[in-house]
Amino acid sequence: MLREEPKWLASTAEPEHAAAGDYLRSETRLNSRVPIILEPLEGEQRDRMESKTVDVSPRGCLILLPGRFSVGQAFRLTNRVNQQSTEAQVSWRGQQTPKGWEYGMELLEPPADFWAVEF
Repeated sequence: MLREEPKWLASTAEPEHAAAGDYLRSETRLNSRVPIILEPLEGEQRDRMESKTVDVSPRGCLILLPGRFSVGQAFRLTNRVNQQSTEAQVSWRGQQTPKGWEYGMELLEPPADFWAVEF
């Protein structure tokens, strides 16, 4: 049974992990492998990381990253295709895969054309 998607940042409680299909999506998502750069804005691990999105939406994306980050942790996210940057934060942490942990990222104030795709 699907549950209603939680409100962004309604709680900082973090489940151990959740299945990717557990929530109904509030926005259209597109499968798109956009190369990105993530720079943590807080925490001990501040190294810049490069990755690609699994999917994108107007206000977020799903990515895989090595290392564990907490729900609510802030990042500077840069789209390497168009060099646009925005602040983002972890809204969901999924399961660990051979390629890293699944993370849902919320873009806090993205430009309308941040992903350079039409939804």
